[in-house]
Amino acid sequence: MPTLIDLGDGQRLDADFHLSEMERVECEESLATFLRYAWRICGTGSASYVHGWVVDAIAEHLEAIVDGDIRNLLINIPPRCLKSTLCSVVLPAFVWAQEARTHTSGPGVRFMFSSYSHSFAIRDSVARRRLIKSTWYRNKWGGRFNIVADQDQKVRFSNDQGGVSLITGIESGTTGEGFDILVVDDANSATEMLSEATITATNETWWDGSMSTRMNDPKKSARISVQQRLGELDLTGHILEKHSDEEWVHLCLPMEFEKGRSFVTSIGWQDPRKKEGELLWPERFGYAEVRKIEKSLLKWRAAGQL
Repeated sequence: MPTLIDLGDGQRLDADFHLSEMERVECEESLATFLRYAWRICGTGSASYVHGWVVDAIAEHLEAIVDGDIRNLLINIPPRCLKSTLCSVVLPAFVWAQEARTHTSGPGVRFMFSSYSHSFAIRDSVARRRLIKSTWYRNKWGGRFNIVADQDQKVRFSNDQGGVSLITGIESGTTGEGFDILVVDDANSATEMLSEATITATNETWWDGSMSTRMNDPKKSARISVQQRLGELDLTGHILEKHSDEEWVHLCLPMEFEKGRSFVTSIGWQDPRKKEGELLWPERFGYAEVRKIEKSLLKWRAAGQL
């Protein structure tokens, strides 16, 4: 039986429906809020959700992609800080839940996802499809689109409003496919940074030669590259050196704050930390945990990845 609230004059409100509608509206307005509600479906293992300002920072910039205020977003962040969950799993579900108002919002948006690791890309595709097909999600946004039965695979699934979620490997090419939003999640592997041929294949053959022609609308399509830094020649370094004229917004979030590298992004966001060495996400990674990671990575890897 529904819980009814008496509003007077014979009017009653279904409290459960009202709370559900409030949740839906809150989730559509805030990617960080969407993540909180979706965590029980797409969270990592049995880990409880732990919020930090870093989630809000990433979410605000991804929302600017959806709103059309940012077209090229470069995110550098240490490992295990929810970059894949936010960018590759939650973002597409959030976008498809929106009313179509920009080229990068609504269920008709066509996503392309790439990573150096095909298995990781498959993992994230399965997670976002599970989220989109979950009872929670369908109860909120099921009336806006349906997954097409004959386009419902791990590598590619589509909806009846024209939206597409497609995985393409960095090494496999993208002939004939295009995107409204591209998400490149870890373009480089640590081992590949020792191979000049592999670096050239990723940066010049794939990124410059292939992905530059895949935008469905060269004036409106958006690109997101997120990774932990692995060296000066990784995709981040390549973009910063070769593509600065394309107005990339660089959101650099080091594990420990460096005053000399403080910055303000195009949407007015600034790192809230003030003290040298202040941690990125102390609720998850305290100094003891960070020092263990540094010891495991060794000095040169830690300098890049953290």
